[in-house]
Amino acid sequence: MDSSTVYSKIKALHDWLIGQKIQTGIKLEGETLSWMSLDLVTPKEIPNKPGFYVVRLKKSESPDIVYIGETNNLRRRVNFFRGAIRRGTAPHSGGKNLRSELGSELAQFEICWITAGDVYVAKVFEWYLVLSFYKEHNRLPIGNKE
Repeated sequence: MDSSTVYSKIKALHDWLIGQKIQTGIKLEGETLSWMSLDLVTPKEIPNKPGFYVVRLKKSESPDIVYIGETNNLRRRVNFFRGAIRRGTAPHSGGKNLRSELGSELAQFEICWITAGDVYVAKVFEWYLVLSFYKEHNRLPIGNKE
């Protein structure tokens, strides 16, 4: 699953939920996701809110998505994620998986996140994206493996 497919999946689920009169608290702006280099993003740029996030390799053959996650606090979780990749010590299994498979260089990754009304909405989007990835590739993203 590539980055453009991720956006179309998010939009389709969002539109379906709104059609079911379920408020998601998600605001989709534009027609693409905004990606930031994982080594350059600062904690102040990351909201202290529930949401879901997607990590991809900057230069990759398809699929470029390597991790899909959700949290009740994006800032805290992304900082754990970065620490797990850099040092392997932070409590984030996805980051540790990526470190063991791809190394500790943060600059090879890009991240995007979308805030949600609550953590339950974030979980729905995470599960949907992970299942979509699995359906397309018959495996989980590298960082989501157990």
